Amino acid sequence: MITILRVLTRTLPRPQSRPLRGSVGRSAGGGSQGGGFIRFVFLLAAFSPAALFGQSLELSSASALPGDRVTVKISVKSPPDKEPVALQWTTVISTGASGLEVDDLSAGPAAKSAGKMMSCTEPESDGGTHPIVCIMAGGLGPIEDGVVALLRFRVSPEAKAGATPLRIEDGLAISAGRQRISLPKVETSVAVR
Repeated sequence: MITILRVLTRTLPRPQSRPLRGSVGRSAGGGSQGGGFIRFVFLLAAFSPAALFGQSLELSSASALPGDRVTVKISVKSPPDKEPVALQWTTVISTGASGLEVDDLSAGPAAKSAGKMMSCTEPESDGGTHPIVCIMAGGLGPIEDGVVALLRFRVSPEAKAGATPLRIEDGLAISAGRQRISLPKVETSVAVR
């Protein structure tokens, strides 16, 4: 999308602006000579696949005491009749002195009721993060709004108080018509009290 915007900024002519009656030093484009271009960019963003279809993944926040177990819920949200039939995402957990260890990652109730299976893998870590890549698919039934996965952590008894960030990125939904829809990145944290 950035490449498209760069090409458009080079090829689109700048709109000519005229001062509005009764205004001093303001242009008709809303204060800048690129007003038409800005409106075009907003329209382009409004009609992106994510905006048209509106699917998103959501993460619950969680908190626990040292020695506890804690669960973060991964949910899908879609407009009516736009539910995905498959999902893919990468969960990225910040590592370090957090005291959190992934205990389990399993399909949630919305995935199970849709008859979906989930497969996850843990690629090499860069040392500062712990990535987990998951694919959820199976059958042609839609995945209704709700919890699609449960990410369970064990908190070390020696864990220090603080928040460990985690995010979902590279999210992808597949529609019933086999259209690929990019999902926005989401973030949360697990707090040790």
